[in-house]
Amino acid sequence: MHIVESFALNSGSKIDKPYIYDSYVPLQWSTDRYITFQPFGTAAFESRKYSYWEEVFDILRPIFNKENIHIVQIGASGEPQIKGTMGMMGKTTLNQSAYLIKNAMLHLGIDSFGVHVASGYQKKIVALYSNMIPENSGPYWSKGKDVKLISSLKDNECPSYALQEDPKTIDRIKPEKIAKAVCDLLSIEYAYEFETVYTGKQYAQKRIEVVPTNHIGNWKDFGVDSLILRMDKHFNESVCASQLEKCACSLVTDKPIRLDLIKYFKKSISELVFIINDSSHIDYLHSLKATGVNMFLMSHLDDESFNKLKLDYIDVASILNVPLMTKDKFLKDHNDIDFNNLYFKSGVTVIRDKAIYGTYSPEEKTPMNYNEGFKPLKFLDCQELWSDLDRLLILKKKTS
Repeated sequence: MHIVESFALNSGSKIDKPYIYDSYVPLQWSTDRYITFQPFGTAAFESRKYSYWEEVFDILRPIFNKENIHIVQIGASGEPQIKGTMGMMGKTTLNQSAYLIKNAMLHLGIDSFGVHVASGYQKKIVALYSNMIPENSGPYWSKGKDVKLISSLKDNECPSYALQEDPKTIDRIKPEKIAKAVCDLLSIEYAYEFETVYTGKQYAQKRIEVVPTNHIGNWKDFGVDSLILRMDKHFNESVCASQLEKCACSLVTDKPIRLDLIKYFKKSISELVFIINDSSHIDYLHSLKATGVNMFLMSHLDDESFNKLKLDYIDVASILNVPLMTKDKFLKDHNDIDFNNLYFKSGVTVIRDKAIYGTYSPEEKTPMNYNEGFKPLKFLDCQELWSDLDRLLILKKKTS
């Protein structure tokens, strides 16, 4: 039973098409060629927050640019803006949001306010469902031909109805499925030649990491509060000091950094992550702890090696053990993969030698344009990529 029908049954009310009072809001374009987009909805429902909207718009952006279609993001004040949208979050009343939806070509989003308003106007809708099923909370007043309701639930799987899920089932939905549904409803050509094969657990956690071969002067251009300085990739205390003079940094290292440097720049060090491989740095880490710096320990060892080591550090700090993904582990789930047809995108922006790359692989020679975003790159069968799989999106190219 749909929740509208449940409300009607319990209140003895008749169900009819709603009247929605809308209020004019100006946009910067003279045409109505735009879609409305609501990615967040009620704050309590973490289970409905899809992690890969930027991937969806990386696919749609070139198609929309060709068709002169804009994206207007609606929602509450303080919600993050998805790259490539016009942010109207917190800038409109509910009535003005209704006006935007009423005049849009299509509404895209999660199960929330915008979907139901769009249904009242009988607009085209692409909506994502996870912790509830569309039969219970879908767009009630819409015609079937005008909607694409994408559920993350597998066959015979019951919805959780939970505010939070771990892992979130909504993240099972592939970005290309959403993008294709939008294009199909708008009757425009869907042109994307890749299909998602694997999404790393940390891919959605977009990061900017610096290999300290040179310090970064224009760090504010990246829109972050601090940088992650990867001293484990290139150990250079001089560049480290120069960067800490300019901005706050998180330091990641597997070698001791001079304690006098740590003490001098303590206020600029957001955190210091020390990667341990053996017991050789225990004395140093006791001294590092005494400086009062915000310190964390991490290991990438296998379980057997880690269990032998962890008691040695019990008086220093707890250790987060994150075994690295390996080629063998990947191939267990993808044993029929064709490496000649494999591509990837990275959740990490790597700055090294004053250029921007998608990985730490020395075989990646072509810098990227940060403003244009990552385009799929040919997958390289190398250790740097395999060990970084948790932060990668693996794609296969469709064959004609």
